[in-house]
Amino acid sequence: MINGEEIVITETHPVYVNDRGFVNAGELIVGDELLDVNGNVLLVEKFNVELTDKPTTLYNFQVEDFHTYYVGEFRILVHNADYKITLSGEKYPESAKHIEDAIKNGQPRELTINRS
Repeated sequence: MINGEEIVITETHPVYVNDRGFVNAGELIVGDELLDVNGNVLLVEKFNVELTDKPTTLYNFQVEDFHTYYVGEFRILVHNADYKITLSGEKYPESAKHIEDAIKNGQPRELTINRS
């Protein structure tokens, strides 16, 4: 949850975090500082990983020259070029193992930052 807004994003989608640069959405932590279109700091208030087997529409596009754009009501900065980031699982190895097992069993890869 970011300023009360739920953002649904894949775990490997690069999100800009103040003082860390672009990081995997799956590696966001509560308290991370994201930037909006005006450079204001928005805090990650809650973080939730959700695996789903329901069909989900995802959008993957590039913005010419910059490859960055803003998403959501608060317009947070994200990157969607051929930007390779991997989820290490070092901070939460048990959770990472559960996610890896679910993906191996055919579960889609989707991350939900939840309001509740």
